[in-house]
Amino acid sequence: MKKELSEKFFWENFYKKRKDVKYFPNPRKCRNHFELDRIFKNFLKPNPSIKLLELGAGGSIWLPYFAKTFGFNVYGIDYSAKGCDMAKRNLDLARVKGTIICKDFFQLDKDWNEYFDIIVSFGVIEHFEDPLEILNLIKRLLNKKGLIITVVPNTAGLIMKIQKLIDEQVYRIHKIFNLDQLSDFHKQAGFEVIFQKYLQFADLSVLNYQNVIKGRLFKIVARCITVLNLPILYFQRIFPFFPQSQMFCSSMIVIAKNINHI
Repeated sequence: MKKELSEKFFWENFYKKRKDVKYFPNPRKCRNHFELDRIFKNFLKPNPSIKLLELGAGGSIWLPYFAKTFGFNVYGIDYSAKGCDMAKRNLDLARVKGTIICKDFFQLDKDWNEYFDIIVSFGVIEHFEDPLEILNLIKRLLNKKGLIITVVPNTAGLIMKIQKLIDEQVYRIHKIFNLDQLSDFHKQAGFEVIFQKYLQFADLSVLNYQNVIKGRLFKIVARCITVLNLPILYFQRIFPFFPQSQMFCSSMIVIAKNINHI
């Protein structure tokens, strides 16, 4: 029985408050986009036969990216109607095709078993008391040689302590674990971890403050964080190796292969 730390109404409200018009990643200005783009291009190759699913795809900017950059057939699933509408809008704005499924991903029937070559998620499994519930679902949906890419906030780091001070409600919907524990979750689910890394050193853009800072002040704060990140992004472009730290990095990624398929 799944135990979700967040409720559907939270995400409906979250997407209703989003006023940005971004529909595609911008590695030139966003550190998160830059770091992920570099990793994805290192591990993924263009292939029009690949079927990729994004779990929790509400408002996704990454589905257009995977479709345009690698030519993948992209699918997204989310139970938020507003989030699904935003994801469809982003695909349309990017002028790429994709399929958005508006339902709880635990309700996917057996027709989807072993259907996908790659399954990605950006901030999903940390919203469940038992991350293995999500990982076991992904294992069911992946084909025998499938790849899983999991990106989550570094909930065990300083960023989540700051989040608790800013908005404890948002803090409470996150399960706390570090990168090694995230990797172990994948191994317990029967995946072979091929890459793991902390990302976004001292990047405050991960913080969710839209419930406490609103209107014009919200835009000012968001712009200030973007400006502060630009010098760090500049150094990241020059130096391929950048500090990794459980305490100070804002997010983390695990890439794993499907093994021990049942």
